[in-house]
Amino acid sequence: MNYQKCASEIIKNIGGKDNISHLEHCSTRLRFTLYDNSKINIESLEKNRWCLRSQTKCANTNHHWK
Repeated sequence: MNYQKCASEIIKNIGGKDNISHLEHCSTRLRFTLYDNSKINIESLEKNRWCLRSQTKCANTNHHWK
């Protein structure tokens, strides 16, 4: 797995690094708090081979990884 490429794709598809207000993680999830959820490209995130699914809740966006 190319972690740099994976991270770059995720950041690009959530609106860029300037759209990230907060980030939390556990072993299987990244939890982003974003400034503007309208910048999320859900279709591209879900096509990402490292992303099992994405989910948006109020101000938080959770992404589940393989």
